[in-house]
Amino acid sequence: QVAAVPSPGEVVALCLIWRPGMLVRDSEVETELLETVRSQAERERLMVEHEKLHYEASLKEQMRRETLARYREQLREMTFPYQEAWDQLRARVYEDARAIGESLRKNGHLRGKTAQRAAGLASTFRLLNCQKDGELAELLGQLEALATSPIPKNGKRRREVEPIEGVLGEIARLTHASAEEVKRRSEPSRFRALEV
Repeated sequence: QVAAVPSPGEVVALCLIWRPGMLVRDSEVETELLETVRSQAERERLMVEHEKLHYEASLKEQMRRETLARYREQLREMTFPYQEAWDQLRARVYEDARAIGESLRKNGHLRGKTAQRAAGLASTFRLLNCQKDGELAELLGQLEALATSPIPKNGKRRREVEPIEGVLGEIARLTHASAEEVKRRSEPSRFRALEV
């Protein structure tokens, strides 16, 4: 039992801390609790308001994007008939250039109806060139000049074929994409068939 008694050094090392208690009335505690509840409710209200403002802003942004997409689609639909007509004109030029080229290869010369067709193709394109396609207009002008040039008086009585073939090849190269687009539009679509 003597071992359980603390030594004088241990007793000296002991330290007691005493703090006086605070006298608080119940009404002060209730006021402090009410203030805590009020501030927490205010924080929650501000968070809800912030979330609402964020939601409204994102909703407005989504509506703005949808409106812009609708306007873009309307604009595309407005320009589509013009683009379609332009593609059809270029596709016609492509088909005529190929037909003139085939006739040239078959007959070995450009004369008569084929020469008239080449000249007519150039003049028709000049009338309908609403897109100001300078490159194609220039090639068709060259074709017209070659088709209407006087036939040489030498023994052949034929125009040179190589320059005409070169111009026809360039015309076909320039208009091939439009011809493919017109062909693609005219093909029956499985989805269109389902709509009907």
